Amino acid sequence: MDDAAADQDVNKRVLMAVIHIIEAWMERDRGALARINGGASRPDSVLGEKSKRAYSVLKQYLPSHAHANLVAGIAGIAPRATAGVGETARRWARPEDRVRVARALLASAARAQSAAEEREERARIAAELEAARLAAEAERLAAEEARRAAEAESEARRRAERARVLARYRGEADAELRRDFLGADAWFDSWDTGGHVARSDFEDWKAAFVQNWAREVLHDDKFDIQQARAVSTTSHDLRLVARAGSGKTRTIVTRALFLQLHCRVDPGGILLVAFNRKAVEEISKRLGEALPKGARLPHVVTFHALAYALLRPEEELVFDDSESLAQSRKVQAVVNDLIVERKDDVRRAMLGHFTDDWKRIQQRGLHMSREEFFASRAEVTRVTLGGEYVKSFGERLIANTLFEHGVEYKYERNFTRGGFNYRPDFTVLVNWKPRVVIEYFGITDDPQYQRNADTKREFWAQQSDVVFLEYDPSQIVSLGEEGFRDQVLAALDHAEIPHRSLSEDEIWERVRQRAIDTFSKTLRGFVNRARQHNLSPDDIRQRMYALQDPGDGVVAFLELAGDVLEEYLNRARRDGFEDFSGVMWRAAAEVRRGRATWTRAGGKEHGDLRDLRFIHVDEFQDFSEMFMDFVQAIRVQAPGSSLCCVGDDWQAINGFAGADLRFFENFETDFPKAVTHQLVTNYRSGGRIVSAGNAVMDGFGEPARSFQSRSGSIHIARLTDFEPSPTERHVFQGDVGTPALLRLIKSGLNETEGTVAVLFRRNTVPWFTNTGQGAFVRKLDGYLTHLRGHFSEDDGKRLEVTTSHKYKGRESDFVIVADADKKSYPLIHPTVELFEVFGDTVDSLTDADRRLFYVATTRAESSLCYLVSSEDPSSFLGAVMAMARPVDWRALPIAVSDADAQVEVRVYDGFEVRQRLKDEFGFQFDESTKVWYVFRPADGFDFRHIQQVLSFVGPRLIEVRDETQRVIHRAGARLERGRPM
Repeated sequence: MDDAAADQDVNKRVLMAVIHIIEAWMERDRGALARINGGASRPDSVLGEKSKRAYSVLKQYLPSHAHANLVAGIAGIAPRATAGVGETARRWARPEDRVRVARALLASAARAQSAAEEREERARIAAELEAARLAAEAERLAAEEARRAAEAESEARRRAERARVLARYRGEADAELRRDFLGADAWFDSWDTGGHVARSDFEDWKAAFVQNWAREVLHDDKFDIQQARAVSTTSHDLRLVARAGSGKTRTIVTRALFLQLHCRVDPGGILLVAFNRKAVEEISKRLGEALPKGARLPHVVTFHALAYALLRPEEELVFDDSESLAQSRKVQAVVNDLIVERKDDVRRAMLGHFTDDWKRIQQRGLHMSREEFFASRAEVTRVTLGGEYVKSFGERLIANTLFEHGVEYKYERNFTRGGFNYRPDFTVLVNWKPRVVIEYFGITDDPQYQRNADTKREFWAQQSDVVFLEYDPSQIVSLGEEGFRDQVLAALDHAEIPHRSLSEDEIWERVRQRAIDTFSKTLRGFVNRARQHNLSPDDIRQRMYALQDPGDGVVAFLELAGDVLEEYLNRARRDGFEDFSGVMWRAAAEVRRGRATWTRAGGKEHGDLRDLRFIHVDEFQDFSEMFMDFVQAIRVQAPGSSLCCVGDDWQAINGFAGADLRFFENFETDFPKAVTHQLVTNYRSGGRIVSAGNAVMDGFGEPARSFQSRSGSIHIARLTDFEPSPTERHVFQGDVGTPALLRLIKSGLNETEGTVAVLFRRNTVPWFTNTGQGAFVRKLDGYLTHLRGHFSEDDGKRLEVTTSHKYKGRESDFVIVADADKKSYPLIHPTVELFEVFGDTVDSLTDADRRLFYVATTRAESSLCYLVSSEDPSSFLGAVMAMARPVDWRALPIAVSDADAQVEVRVYDGFEVRQRLKDEFGFQFDESTKVWYVFRPADGFDFRHIQQVLSFVGPRLIEVRDETQRVIHRAGARLERGRPM
């Protein structure tokens, strides 16, 4: 039988099997009908076998997908259990219906089979393609791996070969570096290495050579590769950016030693210039210790000493330093005569300085957002008639109103009551007790600021013995300056505070000494700045005319300042004296005209500018036009000399002395062949402290890296969270800053065997102090003496208190930045407007204060603490806040001596015996706790004796509390309506 006949036979068998299944349904239905009618029928088992054989045929001859489709189709037409008897037989009674349905089912099965086979074929083809792709990818990866292996092997051979070649060339280079280091750069340029040695290779070899030399000759195994690279750069002018603690002095000293000892440069050809005698002494000491005994040192001088040695002026040299204030005295002599001869002009200028900025405030407007407030806060920082530095025009207006009307007040005097501790803007005292508190809320749209204001309002609403007054900018805007003054005075009247309008003469007499001191100090600084810029009186006047809308006080001062400068210069010519600035400018001019030799140190040191080969300048960030002019004049005489300038733009804090950072920033423009290297590894401070410094200066240059394995600690101490103990409240009445600071100092002294440095922004303590020692104690020298009095002699010697400015270049184990507030950093001095003629701007001075904050931060070796003495920390803290931990004041021991320890004696419900408590025993009433209290020394305290002397209080409760507020004695009971409870 052929294939076609076979297929036909199969189709017939399958068709008949489907028909047999249908017929079996019909027979079963007929049998059921017969049984109902009492007739005979074929057994269901026989019919079941018939169906079974039919299904077997289907399974035998149909492919799987066709079989499944057909069986499903048959199930779809099979009789339902709900079908009536005889219905199935009637449905399929016609043979042609059975054949038609069977053929339809077979056709559907055939289609299902065909579709399934197509799907399988597509899947097979896809699988074959995927397998082929994977095989190809595996082959590609294998080839890639083989290629990489071959390249790696080739690279290894190339590196090995290059290492062998470089080793040979390095040997030649090292020999040349030993023979003629200074000529090695030129030698390299003519060296034919077939391209095997790059300039970068040679620079690396030079740095490594210097590092090995320092290790072998100076026994310095800590001289790092960055420092060595600075030493090895000898053929170009060099700017060395040296971050805090990176070893800049060590680097320039090593450079001078290397030039003298290895490069055989005559010491007379090496010049190291520092900015002060202390730095000269330090550099000279290090050079002397490293050089062979009897060897001649390179020239180490200050700019001023070099200029003086070159010029040898016949005039008397006047200058200011730690031992002499000769120049200030010369200026002061002019000022003294001016004060006598033109006292009305001086008086007008200084009173204007203290009061005259209403016009400018009106132009700016007083409604500002928080961002605008703090952006312009520095601009409106002013000094009041009473001498306070205040945060806003509104505060100054209030302070001056009180002062001009003879009202005694304290600015930001601490107020502690019932656990609430803060410093209100103004506290008006009557018989030395707070009677009125005035707050000026200068920010109108900051939610946190308003929440703090609401907290203060709620607190004062509960105090019955103190009148609370509050003001804001809108009142000044709506009422004007005079109307606002009247409103403040009316409120004082209502509070029964006596006042009267002082005459202008009375006001002047009250501020005269301080005003004249301020005037004199400002004029001395003004004359120094003018001399540093080499400005004549006419130059000053021209710059004054160029100012945009200066205030009357500014014009009055500048007119006087120009006259003082003119008279100072006249007296210098007439009396035969000269200051260092004049010497510098004249020396530069003389050097350009050919003067080159100098003699100094009593004839022991001789020099010739024409012999100079290497010039080193320390603290280059403090360069000014005067110093630049001098250096360029020296280069005229020594055109082949190499200049190495070392400094840190992050530590440029001497703009007030004429320094201009643009000379540091534009170094490669001013010296076109110059290169720059960085020293960024901080060897001084722990990692967290280095990170804090980087955070302060984020975005302003290359960050520093920490070398120390220790991380160091950073804390934020908020004075607003500090609650003094009873002894601290008693010893430091109204002064919360000092006991808090003493706790931090004691913690630092306990933590380290080294020093603790307390750094302030100004030379005065920024908070109210109550020492009974007069105003002197607010000066830092006096304050240091005061603080040391609370420690043993040995511990006191480990404590330093100074300004951040003065502590530059120094370091301490534990540093406390004592006024890390917005009002201190930045602090733009109230005289800023008077110095605009020298180019000072608020922005430039704010940037300088950021750098000062960085200097304060980076003085710490192991521990750093920022004391935030107001509600607003300095904006310079920024990201530092996230890396610092808050101080737990309760964990710090109080820092008063045992002899000062006090206990607090309390009497409750003492209204009826109040007079005896006050008059005989000095008790005071605390409004918040509603108790009468007095302090007594803890040493030798006898409670029985107290009970005896206070027997008149009867059954009332008497308590005695120690430093921690723990009740240590108790007698009696609380009363209710005069009866025991």
